[in-house]
Formats: sequence, structure tokens, C-alpha cells
Amino acid sequence: MKRISLNNNVRRIGNEAQHSSLSIIYYPLSILIILSLFFSCTDMVPTKEVRLIDSLNGTAYAYRYRNLDSSYKYAEQAYSKVNFYKSGKAEALNNLGFWA
Repeated sequence: MKRISLNNNVRRIGNEAQHSSLSIIYYPLSILIILSLFFSCTDMVPTKEVRLIDSLNGTAYAYRYRNLDSSYKYAEQAYSKVNFYKSGKAEALNNLGFWA
């Protein structure tokens, strides 16, 4: 009877060791999967582009009720310079729509 309990303890320890070695492998993998899902849902846009496009769109918005031609000029520049910043492109189109 003691032999069986010893075998059960050995099996339990063996399973724990196997479980811990698997968790060492799968834990970083799960973090990578979660991070890749997070970054795949968001746009990775260069900061320099975001600042430029936001600045142009802000200026176009500021001229909206003062001078439509200036608003158009800045919105057109913002729209033409967008490479990756989809939100900035949409905002430029909104400013161009207001001009139209």
C-alpha cells in the first residue's frame, strides 16, 4: 500500500514538473499572441507623420470659418501627405467636405 502511495506521489510530482515546463513554454507564447492581437488592431503609425498630419488638419479646422481657401489648402496638404495615418486621412477628408 505504501508503494502505491509513493507511486501516486511520484506521478503527481512528475505531472507538476511536466506542467511547469509546459507553462514556461506556453506563457511567453500566450503573451506574444495577446500583444500581436493588440497591435494588429491598432495602427502603428510613425509619430512624425501623426504630428504633421494633425498639425495640418488643426490648421485647416482653425481656418474653417475664417477663410475657406486656406482651410482647403491645409486639408489638401494633409490628405496628400498621409501614408499610414488613416484617422488623419479621414479628418482631412472631413475638412475637404466642409470646404465643398
